[in-house]
Amino acid sequence: MNLNKLAVVLLSAIMAIGMVSCGSGEFDSESEAESSSQTESEAQLEEVEGSYADGVFETQRYTLTVDENKWEYSEDDDVDCTFSYVGNEEDIAYSTASLNIVSMTSEDFEEQAAEEYAETIEGVYETMDGYEIIDSGSGTLGDYETYCITVSYTTDEMTMTINQVIFSKDQTVITISYGAVDEIIDELQEDFDELMYGFEFK
Repeated sequence: MNLNKLAVVLLSAIMAIGMVSCGSGEFDSESEAESSSQTESEAQLEEVEGSYADGVFETQRYTLTVDENKWEYSEDDDVDCTFSYVGNEEDIAYSTASLNIVSMTSEDFEEQAAEEYAETIEGVYETMDGYEIIDSGSGTLGDYETYCITVSYTTDEMTMTINQVIFSKDQTVITISYGAVDEIIDELQEDFDELMYGFEFK
């Protein structure tokens, strides 16, 4: 398994968080989009088929149960699903809060794929302008052993904290990426946790 090439898919998730906050769904360059397409092809990943209804997002591999009073679903070509925070529409800072999921299933993946993948991602972040790793290490999400990366993302207008929670089951690697501007990230942690605990493998 070529983790360096697969890293582009995972990076698209964290970049999507940043683009939501900047009001754009575009990649920073055409080369990144081309790399993502090439990665999916060479890795021979299983195509993700997802649907959303009545507060439940579902694919062939997992489900995510959502509180629709707090989170609004939207589609994105680069991730399985995106949920934006709508629990406080009076303060524009809360519009920066969102969560997305990227799942990857391949016969090449092994049980240790999640940790290996996360280590590769850490190396890639070090080469990216505007992104700085501020914490990383192992953790848990319910019954799942996870590897977590916390990244600071800075633009001229703001600084965001973005977290990636990476874990796997059988031949599927899941990455949940979530974040918001620094002023509200701690306040919304309980809401993010509640949303993540709605995840369940089939």
